[in-house]
Amino acid sequence: MKPDDRALFTETIVRDAATRFGLDTDGITPLDGFENFVCEGVCNGKPVILRLTHSSHRTADQITAELDWVDYLASHRISVCVPLRSHNDRLVETTDTDDATISAVVFEKAPGRMVRRDDQTQTMTINRGRLLGRIHALTKAYTPPQGHSPRPHWHENSDIVDFRDMLKPSDAIVADQADELIARLKSLPDDHDSYGLIHTDAHTGNMFFDGDRPTLFDFDDSTYDFFISDIAIALFYAILFLPKEHDYEEYARQFLRDMLTGYRQENSIDPSWLEIIPAILKRREIILYVAIHRGFDLNDPGEWATRYLAGRRERIEKDAPVLEIDFAACA
Repeated sequence: MKPDDRALFTETIVRDAATRFGLDTDGITPLDGFENFVCEGVCNGKPVILRLTHSSHRTADQITAELDWVDYLASHRISVCVPLRSHNDRLVETTDTDDATISAVVFEKAPGRMVRRDDQTQTMTINRGRLLGRIHALTKAYTPPQGHSPRPHWHENSDIVDFRDMLKPSDAIVADQADELIARLKSLPDDHDSYGLIHTDAHTGNMFFDGDRPTLFDFDDSTYDFFISDIAIALFYAILFLPKEHDYEEYARQFLRDMLTGYRQENSIDPSWLEIIPAILKRREIILYVAIHRGFDLNDPGEWATRYLAGRRERIEKDAPVLEIDFAACA
């Protein structure tokens, strides 16, 4: 989120949104949010999450499409955070400012806690795979509501459509690499068994664990994409900044095997799609590079972004693989 956009989320805007959903306005605590302004609060004695979105990021119609899908998944007993209705019986409440619209939504807070990488068990990873497999299986029967725009396809997202506008002239080779990768992925088949509405960002920062059971949240980036992408992106973040004491390649192989073990309990996947994982990993590497250039002050991006950017442009320019393992052998 751009600093100028964040400044729009004033105390008045936040308290007004909280009031519409019946939150205790004295107990609102801001949380970390990259694309949205996110707070924790209390509603009817239960913890909830209030999310405020600038219209430059998502329109109210796009958010409505997101929430309809989350509701659909919840109705089929998928472990997701259910959106709550306001006093006006709306899932999305909007406030107009001079140059933007702020959309507010409230979700139940996920049970459990966030789990660090070294605290995750094999059972947790298998259950993550099961959750994604079940979501993808249900997606095949999902129909978006009439009268609202559906969620976008992956190549329609702003980080793909406008990525050249977000990069510097010195990133010309990065942009060329991105163009080639996008063209390759757009040429792949998008049939019913391999392509549909997915979470797109199912890493452990977007889930809590209650024991070994994950609850997935933050469907803000949900997109029509290849099903294998949800698995590949989970892998991308699993190995990102992996400490040196880990055997990098073996860790990745075991993580992918465990994810697929769980996934195949709920949904089938052709092994040939594993060969696409390197391209999906590269796409996420570039998108994250672009997102940092769009949303961070590059003169002072912070520790996480600085660490991510270190040597990143050179790796992308050389088309260096994000991960070098035999993906087919993980089937």
